[in-house]
Amino acid sequence: MTILLSHGASHGCVASTGYAHGPKRVSFGKECREALQDGIDKLADAVSLTLGPRDLSGQIDKGYMSPHFITNHDKSIVEFDNAKVLVTDQKISTVKEIVPLLEKTTQLSVPLLIIAEDISRQVLETLVMNKMQGLLNVAVVKCPGFLEGKKALLQDIALMTGADFLSGDLGLMLECATSDQLGIARKVTITSNSTTIVADPTTKAEIQARILQIKKDLAETDNASLSGKLSERIAKLSGGVAVIKVGALTEVELEDRKLRIEDAKNATFAAMAEGIVPGGGATYIHLSELIPIIKNSMEDLDEQSGADIVAKDLNFVDIYIIETVANVELQALLAPAKSIASNAGVDGEIVVEKTRTCNWQTGYNAMTGRYEDLLSAGVADPCRVSRCALQNAVSIAGVVLTTQAVLVEKIKKPEPAIPHVPGITP
Repeated sequence: MTILLSHGASHGCVASTGYAHGPKRVSFGKECREALQDGIDKLADAVSLTLGPRDLSGQIDKGYMSPHFITNHDKSIVEFDNAKVLVTDQKISTVKEIVPLLEKTTQLSVPLLIIAEDISRQVLETLVMNKMQGLLNVAVVKCPGFLEGKKALLQDIALMTGADFLSGDLGLMLECATSDQLGIARKVTITSNSTTIVADPTTKAEIQARILQIKKDLAETDNASLSGKLSERIAKLSGGVAVIKVGALTEVELEDRKLRIEDAKNATFAAMAEGIVPGGGATYIHLSELIPIIKNSMEDLDEQSGADIVAKDLNFVDIYIIETVANVELQALLAPAKSIASNAGVDGEIVVEKTRTCNWQTGYNAMTGRYEDLLSAGVADPCRVSRCALQNAVSIAGVVLTTQAVLVEKIKKPEPAIPHVPGITP
């Protein structure tokens, strides 16, 4: 299906996908594509709804070493603003090595992010204990990678944050470090498996120069493994953070808008990854005509039954009791389009029949009330969504065939009304 239906996500298509899945009068697909090529994003609250400028950022494929460093317990993440950053390829074996740095950041009342080769259990426990007592605002991340790749990543982070890279090879020992050798990050977000660092604007020129140098090295190498590592470094250094500021009159409306925009953002990324297909249920209408062909090409009865189950499982609206697998109707694939038409005050059966006679890209646009090229009109769904729905349906079909049973919710019949007898209160 991906080969037949998916269209590459151009700037316009991505913008349309973001618009179609977001609240009205909000279109940010183009900005997401330009600023988030490497998949780093952030939602923020503000007075009005605007799109913030792109900020250079870097990402590490490693999260916090202890969940006790978490500052936002609702999201289970660590969030720092204007944090000091320590970058070293040395193992922190004793607390004594970093005591001066801890004392200085505490005096300045700023958080400290430590990115190191490794850290001893004793040091980690000491930092966690002080963090839980409110004496320190700190988080530790162990740098991923091996050998030269790890060192290159640490050098990039040091450049991005303006920190000195404390490396024994350079004669910069950890125990001799001063607060002047710490870098600064405008924003730090740490999850259980990743760390995102938004660079301070003062290092922008140095970052761009490093990116150009890595691109030059990439053009000169023929080593496939080295090319992959260089490309990854470029991606991590050039990744952007689009700050989407959402405003509303009430907190309830604000949360609703944030959820809608987050849904649109996810749809935009999915479209960038695998392309798009016509929306409005048109894709499933055309797929419903292909399943009987596939079913008839199967010789095994179990496979034919599985095709029926796949068709039934793609009904996202109303799945009722399945009496027998063999009698499952393919009408379930048409349910999304029928529901959209019904919500628009149009007969769903008419919409389905007319869409069947059209080409793959044409369908009913509930916003305009016309049958038109849905992709050109901006009515599109990420191909990944349609693909995953089919994969999930196939998975469920296999389970049903294996167990030969399904569980459904029993429909309760309404109890008969008690007849009213004059003079007697029921």
